[in-house]
Amino acid sequence: MSALQLLEISALLGAGICAGIFVSFSTAVMRALARVAPAEGIRAMQSINRAVFNPAFMGAFLGTAVLSILMIAGSLLSQELGALQLSGALIFLIGCFAVTAGFNVPLNEELEKQDADSDAGVRMWQRYLQNWCRWNHVRSAACVLSLLCWAFALSS
Repeated sequence: MSALQLLEISALLGAGICAGIFVSFSTAVMRALARVAPAEGIRAMQSINRAVFNPAFMGAFLGTAVLSILMIAGSLLSQELGALQLSGALIFLIGCFAVTAGFNVPLNEELEKQDADSDAGVRMWQRYLQNWCRWNHVRSAACVLSLLCWAFALSS
């Protein structure tokens, strides 16, 4: 197995882990939180946002971003990577990493400041659910597309 193949397999696994997590939130977790009283949903999501800072998730999320950067750099330097590898890397970096940093994280930071029992917290929660879920769908799709790019590249 070449170093490039190992890089691609690692990135594919990372994207798959992230896709599984984000799709789970889009299809079940956020729907469940939207069904409970706003104060309960706020407190639960605040807890989730704190718990996500763990080696397993951060390793997959940040590790796949680093692997994507390495693929792009390798492509620019050696021209060894094909369009699928490069596409997978760009899709992950833009559609997952940048979307998370630019949209989901700021929403999470705003939610963290809310008092779950306040009227302002309840109003923010409604906006949060709509906006956070929209961007989560984007990053979910990006992870799946990245995974597919890398899977097709490995199989060809």
